Formats: sequence, structure tokens, C-alpha cells
Amino acid sequence: VSITCSHVGLDKETILNRLADSQVQQLAHRFSPLGGGDSGSRFRPGRGFQNMKLIVGIDEIEGLRGMSLKLLGIMRFLEMYPEQRNSIVIKQIGVRLDSRPDDYLSTTNEVNKLIARINKRYGRKIIEYEERSSICLNERLALLKAADIFLVTPVRGG
Repeated sequence: VSITCSHVGLDKETILNRLADSQVQQLAHRFSPLGGGDSGSRFRPGRGFQNMKLIVGIDEIEGLRGMSLKLLGIMRFLEMYPEQRNSIVIKQIGVRLDSRPDDYLSTTNEVNKLIARINKRYGRKIIEYEERSSICLNERLALLKAADIFLVTPVRGG
């Protein structure tokens, strides 16, 4: 039996170089509420979002990752601070996992219902949701660069 301790982290220089990359810069501009989106971006905030704060979430679709709890927290925030309802837009990406298909089905069903409930309650698309099988590093960095807030709320990770 062999036991080792491995520290996992990000290489700062690599991340800074990628952030400066023209492709990441262009994607970030498309995702930004000021960029307005275009046909090449997955998220297209469109008109009327120029004065909005962009909140980004990227979560795996798994019950223990807490995306449903995050959405309930967002709903509670919007109830407690009604003045914020017209000042934020949330871009949430759900990344599908191949493991635990029953958990995936129940979690995605619950997430979709919560998002529909929130958007219906406040009369506009506050949360723009997209489900994917993966998200590449450039796109992830572009979303983080465009975001005013990156919302990470795992119940359990690792």
C-alpha cells in the first residue's frame, strides 16, 4: 500500500495566458451583458441587459452538488431584495455526468421546474439555463471573465 499527498491547483501563468487569448476575449465579450451576444455565442443576453449584473454558475447535474439548493437560494434572495429583480441576469450551466442516471433524471427535472418557476414568477428570463455534456476551458474562462459574480455553492464536492 502506498499513500501520497498530491496538491492540486491551478497554474497561474497558464490561466493568465489563456485569459489574454483573443478567443477567450471574444467569447467574454459575447457573454457580457454589454457585449449583447451574437449568433456565435451560446448565451445571448440581448437588449435591455446593459445595466444588469451577470451572475454565472457552472455546476455538475448531481443531487449532491446542490444546484437545486442554489436555485432556492436565488429565489429567496429575489423575495428578500425585490429591488434586485431587475438588476441581475443569471447564466447557469449544468454539466451532465454519465454516472448515476437516476440521480441525473431527478435532479435535472427538479432544476428545470425551479428555473421555470423563478422565471415565471418574475415575468422575465432571470435565469438562462443550458445543459451540456462538457464545457471547454476557454469557454469557462470567458464566462468567468464576463461575470460580475461567479456563484459556487456545492453541498458536497470532491
